Amino acid sequence: MGYIYFDIYLWFHFFSTGPPGCGKGAMCKKIAERYQGYIHVSVGEALRTCAQENQYYDKWKMIAELILKGDLVSNETPTELLKEKIDAVMKEQPDVLGFVVEGYPRSAQQKAAFEKEVWPS
Repeated sequence: MGYIYFDIYLWFHFFSTGPPGCGKGAMCKKIAERYQGYIHVSVGEALRTCAQENQYYDKWKMIAELILKGDLVSNETPTELLKEKIDAVMKEQPDVLGFVVEGYPRSAQQKAAFEKEVWPS
């Protein structure tokens, strides 16, 4: 009797949410370091970077103002940004096992949008 060997690649995404300063970033970095093949993505850091680099565009100027006030951006903006980030990483590193996402989702709508638009089953 022979044996059949096959590889199963399971995609897991870890999400870390919580208030500012609670340790989301530190924990996500530790998870990504501990489990090889996982990439740490900070949605807040990505938003701040895009707002700073694209400050001459009305959309990002408005987002920068929201961030400075400590307000949350629309549900769509982080989802779009996360999709762009994941797509870029997948093109550069197709052997990635998954992502450790910091600061997302912040609402049930964002969770549903992730499942529908970013990583459909």
